[in-house]
Amino acid sequence: MKKEVVTKNGLRVTKRDVHLVDESGTMMKLTLWKDQALKINPQMFSGKVVHGKRLIVKKTENGFISLTMNNHSYFIPISGMENEQVDKLWSWYTNERSSVTIVEQSFQPIAVPKPLHDVQTVEGLFASKATILSIDLDNTFYKGCPECQKRSRSGCEKTLEQFSWIVKLQVNLGDGDTSLHAVVFSSVGERLIEMDGNALANMKQSDIFEHDKLIERLVGMEREWFIRTKKSSFNNKLEHVITGW
Repeated sequence: MKKEVVTKNGLRVTKRDVHLVDESGTMMKLTLWKDQALKINPQMFSGKVVHGKRLIVKKTENGFISLTMNNHSYFIPISGMENEQVDKLWSWYTNERSSVTIVEQSFQPIAVPKPLHDVQTVEGLFASKATILSIDLDNTFYKGCPECQKRSRSGCEKTLEQFSWIVKLQVNLGDGDTSLHAVVFSSVGERLIEMDGNALANMKQSDIFEHDKLIERLVGMEREWFIRTKKSSFNNKLEHVITGW
């Protein structure tokens, strides 16, 4: 439902909450703001299987999780049975959803953090308390499409004449027992370094020492990281992506 709210600064902005559910019987609220809330057509999404990418996972002070979006995120309905997972989810929604008791995740604490050892080999989204041990200083951004953020060499439907530098940090995490290589993409990386990819690239070109200093200050940072473990589309091996903290 779309509504107007007043921010702490006294600004009136549009807000819309989208409720997502999957076959686990868990519902999560995705909050859209401003133009994102205005552009979405509820009839296109209601009762449909949807695909969201680069959604931002946040943790409140009370230990609850929420989803939101930024300019690099997208959220689209999937038309047709495109793969087995979509088919399975749609079948559950049409045949079993009405008989399942739905639990709203946004009002429940996040699960107890798992050690990195347990995150290494199982696909899913996990919370894990760990420290950044090191970061690759030579590869902190890449050239990509400003909209879909695919690498230039991967190509996309948009022209890449107006490319952007996209943040991609390669970090090693440790929890005292296990070390884990993970990547931090795009808006999550920008939030971590407090700078966007274009500014980071300009800094490295003008003063590589300041660039390295900026990145190295993250070493030793301890957080409860949200880590998504999934199979890479390139080599089918498991990769670990930090999606928030």
